[in-house]
Amino acid sequence: MLDNGALILGAGISGMTCALALANQDIQVCLVEREKEIGGLVSSFSCKATDRCNNCGVCLLNEKIRAIGDTEHITLFTSCRIKAVEGEFNHFDIQLVQGGEPLSVTARTIVAATGADVFDAREKKQFGYKRYKGVINGLDLEESLRAGSFHGNFAANTPGNIAFIQCVGSRDENINHAYCSKVCCKYAIRMAAVLRRMIHDLKVTIFYMDLQTTGKDFSPGCEEGIEWINAIPAGIEEGNKVKVKYEDMETGKIAYREFDQVVLSTGLQPGKENKRLAGILRLNLDDFGFLETRDLVETNIEGIYACGTSTSPKSIADSISSAYVAASRIIGRIRG
Repeated sequence: MLDNGALILGAGISGMTCALALANQDIQVCLVEREKEIGGLVSSFSCKATDRCNNCGVCLLNEKIRAIGDTEHITLFTSCRIKAVEGEFNHFDIQLVQGGEPLSVTARTIVAATGADVFDAREKKQFGYKRYKGVINGLDLEESLRAGSFHGNFAANTPGNIAFIQCVGSRDENINHAYCSKVCCKYAIRMAAVLRRMIHDLKVTIFYMDLQTTGKDFSPGCEEGIEWINAIPAGIEEGNKVKVKYEDMETGKIAYREFDQVVLSTGLQPGKENKRLAGILRLNLDDFGFLETRDLVETNIEGIYACGTSTSPKSIADSISSAYVAASRIIGRIRG
């Protein structure tokens, strides 16, 4: 039986940040990750620096992974899932399963930092994702750049023009995703800057509904050299190139544009584990399926907190900030 000040579910950027903040105050932490490796969704992202840092935050991940391994107050369990919880604040009895073997731990508090999922663009059949070679999503592009296999993901070996389509899986009431994912606009603009630096004379077009480019984690100037079209395309057709169909807002008529490659800026959606986790921890979900919180990180159960994208779409910077808030609340309760 392991006794802990906190049990943290999820070892992504938010869960690791919270764990390290608590460990730095000599609070024992049990950090539980359901995957084999820690890092969460951010581990698939690539650095978006050009001739300067563009404040994407990806480089912070490796620092936190190294720190987790060097911190004696953190006990890490990977390939591990939560099975049951009993008790209340100051004494939660928790049953875990790792590799089929049961584990029992106790903790004074619990933090849900299980993250979010990327919207599956195959649900938007009109865009041809996974059917047309010339259509990829943002995560595909991230992973190829991170792995150094950049050109392998493009229909044209070296594309001359690329389009980003925003709000794929976000701001869409038809799929109960009426919310803004908050990260897609900054992502597309930063990635466009990276691609334009890599490919000489590359033309980049962004189809958008509204633009969200504010916040201290965004570097002005990334948006230079981009063509903006205020429209969400109705569909994509495949031919020698990828043909995007959209409504021209100035004329009110249907227009077509051809591109070598189209990148779907897919939004964030509630993690597939949210319903199961909410049932085990007795937590409320919001109307979209994210973990419901009040006062930033407080759940409906005393002593259980939630942070990062488990509660709503967030940037890396905002996920880290919410983790610090959760850690601060726990320290205040335990030490107060």
